[in-house]
Amino acid sequence: MLPEEMLEDHSAVTLDKVGEVLRLYTKALRGREIHLVASGAGGTRGAGWLTPSDEGKAVILKLPSKIDRFPSKKENFA
Repeated sequence: MLPEEMLEDHSAVTLDKVGEVLRLYTKALRGREIHLVASGAGGTRGAGWLTPSDEGKAVILKLPSKIDRFPSKKENFA
């Protein structure tokens, strides 16, 4: 049996790895706190974005937990 890391798609980008960078970027653009939440679409190829909801002061943005649509990490992050 292979270690779990070897089974992962090496071109995939996961929200748990890049979430903080995305949170800071969206906060800088928006000027207010943004909460990034995994939509539960983990591992689903081609998972889409969901509409952000504004609940009080912070915006909650639901994103796929994993993006693996493109052949490279750079493209998946972009």
